[in-house]
Amino acid sequence: MDQAITSAAVAQVVAALRARRETLGADRVLDEVIRRVGSLLRRRASGPEMARLLVGCGPGLTPAGDDFLMGFMFGLEYLSDRGGRRYRALCRAVRPLLERTSSAGARFLADACEGRYPEEVRNVGALAGTAVSTLLAVGATSGFFALLGVLAAVDRGAALEVLE
Repeated sequence: MDQAITSAAVAQVVAALRARRETLGADRVLDEVIRRVGSLLRRRASGPEMARLLVGCGPGLTPAGDDFLMGFMFGLEYLSDRGGRRYRALCRAVRPLLERTSSAGARFLADACEGRYPEEVRNVGALAGTAVSTLLAVGATSGFFALLGVLAAVDRGAALEVLE
C-alpha cells in the first residue's frame, strides 16, 4: 500500500488529535501513557524498548499502549518509506510480551504482527478524509492512541506536537 501523505494531511491529523486530546480530560493513568509515548519518541527509542514500556500500559479493553503500538506498526508497515526493518524488529519484541496485556490487546498486537489491522486503521491510509474522524471515534481512547501511533511512524515531530 503506497500512500502519498501530504503535509496538509499531517496538519489535519495533528489538529484532530489535539482536539480529541482536549476531550480526554485529566486522568493519571492516561497521562502516564502519554508521558511514556512522548519520552520514547523524543529519544527515538528502539522497538524493543517501546514494546517493553507500552505493551499492556494504560486503561481500556485494549490498553492505550497497545493501541499506540498497533497504529505505529501499521504506519511502519504501510506508510513509512523506511519502516520494514523497524516493523519486523518491533514485532519480534512484542510477541514475547503479549501475556502482559489483556486478551483483546494481545489479539490486536498479534494480528498487527501478521499484518492484519482493524478496518478503521486500514482505512486511515493517506491520513485524510473521514477515515481520520472515524478512527478517532473508536473506543474511549483506542482511536486516539492508534491514530497517534500511525502519525508517529510517519512524522515523529508531528506526533510530538500533539503531546506537548
